[in-house]
Amino acid sequence: MVIAFGDVRFDGPSSYTSGNASALEVLLRDFFGWEPIVPTTPRALAETLAPLTRLLRESVKTALTQSSSALAHLRDEWRDVFFPDADDAQFSDSYAQTLTYALLLARVEGAEDLHAYAAEQLDKRHALLAQVLRVLAEPSAREEVAVPVDLLERTIQAVQPGELAKRTKGDLWLYFYEDFLAAYDPKLRKQRGVYFTPAQVVHAQTRLVRRTATRAVRRAPRVRKRERHGS
Repeated sequence: MVIAFGDVRFDGPSSYTSGNASALEVLLRDFFGWEPIVPTTPRALAETLAPLTRLLRESVKTALTQSSSALAHLRDEWRDVFFPDADDAQFSDSYAQTLTYALLLARVEGAEDLHAYAAEQLDKRHALLAQVLRVLAEPSAREEVAVPVDLLERTIQAVQPGELAKRTKGDLWLYFYEDFLAAYDPKLRKQRGVYFTPAQVVHAQTRLVRRTATRAVRRAPRVRKRERHGS
């Protein structure tokens, strides 16, 4: 903490001595030069992403209080296409978790610049999620939650999937969501019963969800428009 001896707006340079001016410089350099601490295990990664995803969720909730916001319009489309009964809290949670996982998958698949190329990287093997990411992260919506999205992008971009693999025995992601949800929202984890599930069951569930989600997304006007224009 750096304490000024006056109000810089009125007292100018006399607000700071040479000592606390130097301390302020160090503080500002640390702030603007911040680099994320790179997690070295899947559990550490889950625990790192959880509070950032929670921050995004709360930021979305705040944006939704303005009925004219881009996120409010996106929420209405989300209800029309996916979950007609979803309230603002459920939409905010879905938005935050989906965006986080899309960015993480893009990084695991090799994306270097998540801000510019996450969706493009996902197009190669996960076209459905790529289209969803384009909708969630369109400029007008992203601008309303820019701070938490930027933090997520910078943190996930620092992840080195190869290093994670070297430090982990077996499947990297087998327990990841369980660990993530335990740190992100323990109450939600209990409500959804997110505990260890045999891999065979998970694969069957994933195929069913993908099939259902693909049908729903194809009905979304905005997604269809992007597909027609090849973007």
